[in-house]
Amino acid sequence: MRIMPLVQVITTVDSEEAARTITNALLEKRAAACVQVLGPVQSTYFWNAGIERAVEWLLIAKTVEEKADEAIDVIKTVHPYAVPEILVVPTTKAYPAYEQWVREHVEHA
Repeated sequence: MRIMPLVQVITTVDSEEAARTITNALLEKRAAACVQVLGPVQSTYFWNAGIERAVEWLLIAKTVEEKADEAIDVIKTVHPYAVPEILVVPTTKAYPAYEQWVREHVEHA
């Protein structure tokens, strides 16, 4: 059996409350073992044929690759944006004890 690597699932939201909602949903569904919330951050992006600026909160969820689709589904379900940023970023290496901790909290749900 091939062991899937850890991934980080990244998204941004427009409020600290929305960040808490997504964090809680990911943890309750065991789609992530940990979610870090950073913010506020300044985002600049194209939207509706123009350049927009917004204050956002950045979420970084730690999970295993085989749970990435589930994490995406959880985020899409509760995310306030019409087109949310949801990125899955693979890791190339992790501290073994941390990797085991993540696996214990998402694989044995």
